[in-house]
Amino acid sequence: MLVIPPAAGAADSQVIPSLNHDIRITTLVDGLESPWAMAILPDGDLLITEQPGRVRLVHDGELVSQAIEGMPEAPGRLHSGYMDIALHPNFAENQLVYLAHSRINDNGSTLVVTRARLDDMRFTNVEEIFEAFAWEPRELNYGSRIAFDGEGYLYITIGDRGPDGEPKAQDLAYHNGKTVRLHDDGRVPADNPFVNTPGALPEIFSYGHRNQQGLMLNPVTGEMWASEHGPRGGDEVNILKAGANYGWPVVSFGRTYPGELITDEPMKAGMEPPRWFWVPSIGISDIIYYDGDAFPEWKNHLIVTGMSGMMLQTVVLEGRASRERESLLTPLMAEFRDVDADAAGNIYALVRRHTGQEGISGKLLKLEPAD
Repeated sequence: MLVIPPAAGAADSQVIPSLNHDIRITTLVDGLESPWAMAILPDGDLLITEQPGRVRLVHDGELVSQAIEGMPEAPGRLHSGYMDIALHPNFAENQLVYLAHSRINDNGSTLVVTRARLDDMRFTNVEEIFEAFAWEPRELNYGSRIAFDGEGYLYITIGDRGPDGEPKAQDLAYHNGKTVRLHDDGRVPADNPFVNTPGALPEIFSYGHRNQQGLMLNPVTGEMWASEHGPRGGDEVNILKAGANYGWPVVSFGRTYPGELITDEPMKAGMEPPRWFWVPSIGISDIIYYDGDAFPEWKNHLIVTGMSGMMLQTVVLEGRASRERESLLTPLMAEFRDVDADAAGNIYALVRRHTGQEGISGKLLKLEPAD
């Protein structure tokens, strides 16, 4: 890897207790601008997207001053800009990286996924592999998570694009409010559920979603799980099934931001209920299945991020005991945007704070057991 002087190093370290572990939290990187997502490279370095349109490298625990060049421009405004970033399952051999970003033109804005090869501090062989047919005048609710399943298929979430109650999430002629499933080069798999449905977009795998900002492969069951950032109340985690309808906006546990009920039917026959839901909302943006060794009491738990809730939360996958969920790191008073874990089980989190006219500042935190 090309060595470039660092821009920032560790700023502070503190210990915060939880029910099962004392957590040492170290600020690895400070001064990020509206960070959105990260990907951990095989050598332990990290890629981080900044919403204004930059991919940054954290090398040997320090932020490299120069952004990685070569990806398409996508200046960040409101929810638009650079969003999720993911590695190809065979990244160690092919160096392929996938970036979700917005496209804005006279038609409005939509979500695009671009694939490129990481070559030191530059992306090469850049190619667009997917553009969502989800054009809207508003720059809201892009969804934009990217993940691969155990067979190498690529899944992409597209938000309903707002506002609350937008019916396109139920319309198979649009990508609004959908999960799509593709080959790693963007081709449509022949066994997608709506390939032979007249009027339906063949990329669609599931529909009826609001704004899925978390997506992961459950390594035990092989299922794709998605977290859905709800309206005012009604955050969800869903187990994605081919062709299934998850109900938005026909069913919901939430309200509009002014406070009115979205619907008086939280569940309905023929629509998949959530595996978990949160009322009030914590503003879920990402989820991971934790199977590391660093925090053994969290092994085989779900870890979710809370933006408005300003927390990480552990969720027991089985049972309904009173300690099923534990909120972590609330004293930090920061939005938790993204979470991941390295091979040793140490946890990394991207956090953000709104700073008024100066925009959104962010940090990369590392969580290790204090004992």
